[in-house]
Amino acid sequence: MRRMLRDSYAQLDLGFLLPGFCPDAHVWVAHWHRRRDGVHRWADRQQILDKMAASYATCKSYRDSGVVTNFFSLEHIDVKPFRTAFVRPDQFRFEYDDPAPEKPYVVWAKGDEVRSWWYIRPGVQNPPSLGRGIAGATGVSSGSAHTIPTLLLPDQIGGRSMASLTDLTRLPDEAVDDTLCFKLQGKFADQPTTLWLEKETYLIRRIVEDTKLTRATTVYRPEVDKEIPAEELAFKATDQDFQTSPVNARPNSLALPNIGGGEIILILALLFILAVVAVGFLGLIYLIVRAVVNRPPPAPSTLPSSVATENQQRRGREHVKLLAIFHFVFAGLAFVGIGFLCVHYAIMHTVFSNPDIWKSQPQIMPPKAFQIGRAHV
Repeated sequence: MRRMLRDSYAQLDLGFLLPGFCPDAHVWVAHWHRRRDGVHRWADRQQILDKMAASYATCKSYRDSGVVTNFFSLEHIDVKPFRTAFVRPDQFRFEYDDPAPEKPYVVWAKGDEVRSWWYIRPGVQNPPSLGRGIAGATGVSSGSAHTIPTLLLPDQIGGRSMASLTDLTRLPDEAVDDTLCFKLQGKFADQPTTLWLEKETYLIRRIVEDTKLTRATTVYRPEVDKEIPAEELAFKATDQDFQTSPVNARPNSLALPNIGGGEIILILALLFILAVVAVGFLGLIYLIVRAVVNRPPPAPSTLPSSVATENQQRRGREHVKLLAIFHFVFAGLAFVGIGFLCVHYAIMHTVFSNPDIWKSQPQIMPPKAFQIGRAHV
């Protein structure tokens, strides 16, 4: 009421008193109102975003189910369902399916104990922190492993959160599954992003992000401050549960447990250098042969015919020796080329047939450029 009275008095003063002193007073009044309304709208947008962050950071429990849909083209649409369960202060479980329920990625924490399990890796992993466990699942889950947990536990899980949305614009409210929502548009890591937030709880119901490669949609069905059954918080991801199933059985005949990504790259670099050397040898042989073929004819000899014949035979024997050397060189290069193809096939077959050879590499947060799935629609 005080604000309304103050604004009314200001309007009366500017609208009726200033014309006597300034003929363009009505222009200044209109500019003042537009600026005031713009400030109020910005504050309203920011308040909505702040309340969203507070709802997640202060809730006693949270759970959701949803799906990320990455639309690359009409022929390539990637769908990844996921589920989250959380009870403050330290019980957490996230799972996404890639692409079927029998191929999950699970991140679980209770107290200081953190576990993760991925169907392409043998055994249960123990990341040093929940943040590291979430980081390992962020890229492959198209970002769904990171979006909500970083709002629930901002002190434990690093990275950019939806609360840091910039260039905010409030669009007309819309309903998502018959639930009326605020609709905010802005930029998340310089990518156009749209949020739908429940008007009652300020929980995220939908996220849309357009990148250069995909248009991604994430839809949530969230619940907050509800009792969560213990079975939803159980780890439920062990070798007995998953690894022995036929779907996850993988041959290990060509596994290279002691070779990591760096060693494979080094081997490929050495093979490339060997191939360059082989091409150099071939080029040298070509130049020698070309020089021999294009050699000018010898001047007529004044030697006796017997001596000339003997010289010609000696040169013929030298040519035969040279051809024999070239044959051996070509045979050696051929064996090297065949060996290169065999080693290349063995490495590629091992990498694509046994992804667990990468398990020794540290899990780090993938750069933004590779987080295609980070886009949510």
